[in-house]
Amino acid sequence: MREFLRSGAFGPLKIGATREQVRAALGEPDDWSIPSRRQRLPAIWKYGVVELHFHPGTDTVYLIHADDFEHLHAGPVVDLGPWWMHPDATLEQARAELAAAHLRINTVDWRLDDGTVRLVVGAGTELVFARQLPQRFLAFSHSAMHLDRFGSGLIGDMWASAVSVELHRTGEARYTLRLVGPGGPITIAIWTTRKSRIRAEYWDDRPPWIALSTGASSELESLTVEYCDFHFEHVDRDRYIMGFARCDQSWYMAIVAGGYIKTRIVPAPATPTADG
Repeated sequence: MREFLRSGAFGPLKIGATREQVRAALGEPDDWSIPSRRQRLPAIWKYGVVELHFHPGTDTVYLIHADDFEHLHAGPVVDLGPWWMHPDATLEQARAELAAAHLRINTVDWRLDDGTVRLVVGAGTELVFARQLPQRFLAFSHSAMHLDRFGSGLIGDMWASAVSVELHRTGEARYTLRLVGPGGPITIAIWTTRKSRIRAEYWDDRPPWIALSTGASSELESLTVEYCDFHFEHVDRDRYIMGFARCDQSWYMAIVAGGYIKTRIVPAPATPTADG
């Protein structure tokens, strides 16, 4: 697990591996999820206590996850050295081991108080610990983001797993969308013409875990969602679809303008060097 936290590689596999590559490397799974109408193949293959989640569009691995285990193992085929990662390990012990291995450690600013403390380590793996002392180790997740852009930089299709989503209005026709997850924060600028406005349109009842604020004529003001799978897709020049999923529940919303909607990834600020 030391190398997994450092590089994100699970043996010979990484995020983006195909189902056939997983089968060739690890053999048949020990267990799997029940296929759905949308995804006829199992969405999850399980090796020991480790889950590999497959994206329904590409059938590639987008999440590696484990929780609720007595000891960390990946079945009889995979020789998995758990390192310090066992249920009796504490946050303090984990920090000491990670620091000794010279792995980058960031504490996640988790707005939802769900009784946990979360660290993002190394290549972007999220480690979850109980907030209550002695702060035992609970779970880990290593996920990915998929991004397709047009030649102009306009976002065509994007999905991210296990992220928090914050959208705020920053001007008459401008917004900032921020995703925070194991891979670090990602900021997206959204805007339309000054004469236009962006509205929120949705068809199903909004789940209580989605906080949405709108103004007159359904003008979008803000949106906050804690810990979800997120999908953002360009469907027309004046329309994007946002999808949110948590556990077995999903919800979709369109953002619509009278004119075009433009989007772009905002570059992260440069990290200062030792020389200034």
